[in-house]
Amino acid sequence: MRTLRLWPLIAVVCCAACAHGRNAPKQDGDPPPQASAPKAETPKADSEFDQFDKEFGQATARPATRDPLRGYNRFMFNVNDKFYFWVGKPLTKGYSFIIPQVARVAVGRAFINLKAPVRIVNNALTGHFKATGTELTRLLTNSTLGLGGLFDPAYSWFHIKQVEADFGQTLGHYGVGPGFPVVLPLLGPSDVRDGLGLLPENFVNPVYWVASYPDYLYTTIGGDFNYLSLHGDEYEKYKKDAVDPYTYFRDAYLEYREKRVKESRGEK
Repeated sequence: MRTLRLWPLIAVVCCAACAHGRNAPKQDGDPPPQASAPKAETPKADSEFDQFDKEFGQATARPATRDPLRGYNRFMFNVNDKFYFWVGKPLTKGYSFIIPQVARVAVGRAFINLKAPVRIVNNALTGHFKATGTELTRLLTNSTLGLGGLFDPAYSWFHIKQVEADFGQTLGHYGVGPGFPVVLPLLGPSDVRDGLGLLPENFVNPVYWVASYPDYLYTTIGGDFNYLSLHGDEYEKYKKDAVDPYTYFRDAYLEYREKRVKESRGEK
């Protein structure tokens, strides 16, 4: 049986579930974020994380968050942080020097286009059939007129905007709570619900079915690597202005996902 690219996630979530049953403190003693980070300048690209970037720039204080895996989460946050500065940043700097930004932006659009089936399926699962049709139209338009998604004529020509949806959001739409925060290796802030929601994406991604596992893995890593080359500096700016970077990124993520679930339910 072919191995999934998210096998580390399975182990993390299982460990999280076990730790959750222990007598963990009910409230997180970490201080809430004290200051908002400035909005970083984003390249003129179509990014599925644009809205997330805005939420990071507008993070506000939240009530104390129950974080029974706080020790592990802080450790993994530091591991991810070191990986970014010691490995990710140097590699993306070299990549950015060789590949012009306009090409990297186009490649980023193509990876976003590849994830259209995830948005189509989840908009349908939550009963947003107009959004389902919108995403299907965008996929067909950008895959043909947009040369495989390298360009976005669906928006630039026809003003058809992308409608975000994912499996974590779908679970939240039907009342599944977020659980508790979990920092994933290399992937960053998440929670139990969203972590589990990543697993079905493997089976909806068309590359999973038409390519060998190594090609699928390379494609996935390539998309994340290309995104980092366009947005890596934003992480540094957010971290620089945060009193406690771990708490800041954790709470900003939870706030953003809570907002996404409410929007899916039609709430304000």
